[in-house]
Order: sequence, then C-alpha cells, then structure tokens
Amino acid sequence: MGASMVSQFAKPTGLVGRFVGWIFANRGSNVRRSAWTVGLLKLLLRDRVLEIGCGPGIALKACLKRASEGTVVGLDHSGVMIAQARKRNLRAVRKKRLRLVTGTLADLPDSEPPFDKIFSVNVIQFIADKKAFVADCVKRLAPGGMFATTFQPRGGKPTREQAIEMGKTLEALLTEAGLSQVRTQLLELKPVPAICVLGQKT
Repeated sequence: MGASMVSQFAKPTGLVGRFVGWIFANRGSNVRRSAWTVGLLKLLLRDRVLEIGCGPGIALKACLKRASEGTVVGLDHSGVMIAQARKRNLRAVRKKRLRLVTGTLADLPDSEPPFDKIFSVNVIQFIADKKAFVADCVKRLAPGGMFATTFQPRGGKPTREQAIEMGKTLEALLTEAGLSQVRTQLLELKPVPAICVLGQKT
C-alpha cells in the first residue's frame, strides 16, 4: 500500500477519501470491530457518548440505538468523514441527539459537559503522544465514566503480537492516567485479532 493511500486512511480527503469512507463502512472486519467495541461500553439509556475518529458513523449509529435517550458526539478531523457520518445519521442530527464536530479533542470547548463513555476505534495508532491523548480523554470523563480504545494492526504484515503489545502499552497508560478496572478484551478477526483496552474513572 502506497504512502498516499496510507495517509488517506489516517485522514480521508477528496474523492479517494470518500472511497476510503465506503471501505470503513462496509468492510466486514470494520463493522464487526465497531459493533464489538460499542457493545463493550455497556451503554445506558441516557448516556452522553463521545467517539473520537468517528469515520463514516457506523459506531455512532450503534451508540444512538443503545443510548436511545442519550446524546452522542462524533469527532473526526476529516470533513469527508463528518459528511458521511451526517448522511448516515441524519435523523439523529436533526433531532439534536447527535452532534458532529470536525477537528480533534482540543476543538471541543472547555464548557462541554463530561461524557459517560468515550471511545475510539483504530485511531490510537495515529496518535503521536498517546499518554497525553489518554490523559485528555480522562479529563473529559464524568465520575464513573468509561474510556475504551480499540486497535487492530493493519497494513504490511500485521501480527498477533503487535495487537498484544499495544494492549500492554495502553493498559499501562490507562492505569497511569488514574483509571481503575483496566483490562484488555480480544476479538478474533482475520488476519489478526483486535484488542480493546478499557478503564473506568473513579
């Protein structure tokens, strides 16, 4: 896979980015990984939920269904992905149950109410300062809130060991950030499993 295509998976843009969004929304492993992650969050009816790197909005749709009286915020630095997420969840946007923001976590105002659940799916590998990212997410959590981040190695020759090692790294970062009940869950996928590391704010 060329460098230009890899960059599109990090931040989809233009016509190629629209095609990448279609892949995100339709590839079987992507759909399973997102649904699995949302399931691990154990969403409650009125939860406030934030997805970082929401892509074309498939996990947002699952969140809206589970937290049917709650509110959901989708955050992505790709305008192409935000447009696809809006189209996929237009009814929720119109009912103001879903807010979509183009940008990063830093673009959410300080006045933003805390979230009950914050999660990301295959975003962490693109974050240079993972320690700061986790800490910023924890700051946005309500007491008792849950943070979860999912990772499945992609590209080149991904290995099971890469997933396991990332899990260990993330467990250490979540623990250092003050979360409790930190644990790693594993989903068997091809060619390698996905891991989800979760922790709760006390």
